[in-house]
Amino acid sequence: MSLRRGTVAALAALATCAGAGPSFAQVDLRDLRQRDEILQRQDIDRLTALHARLEAQAARARLDTDLTLRDLRTAVPAAGDGLALRPSLPLPEAPLSSEYDRISAASEARLAASNLRLKAMPLAGRP
Repeated sequence: MSLRRGTVAALAALATCAGAGPSFAQVDLRDLRQRDEILQRQDIDRLTALHARLEAQAARARLDTDLTLRDLRTAVPAAGDGLALRPSLPLPEAPLSSEYDRISAASEARLAASNLRLKAMPLAGRP
């Protein structure tokens, strides 16, 4: 965005300096170029600082995660008052397979009905 502003400013400077002679316009362009270089360096410095800050935050997050995982690995389940881990329950097999069969049959029935409707429609190019 600063590049566009710099270009517009340069064009405006050229337009105003057209009658003043080439030496004035050249000095003005050098000043514009120097100012644009300073602005570009400031943008680069700002982005470098932002990148460093983001890297530091990511390192802190990784450290926090590592510490939490280490605490979880070394934790002993408390008996009684504390939080105890429950064993995972086995999933029931029969209801899921019957549900799958029901959904599969319904899908097949809908597909067959849709195919019949498509076959019943007259095609535009067919007599």
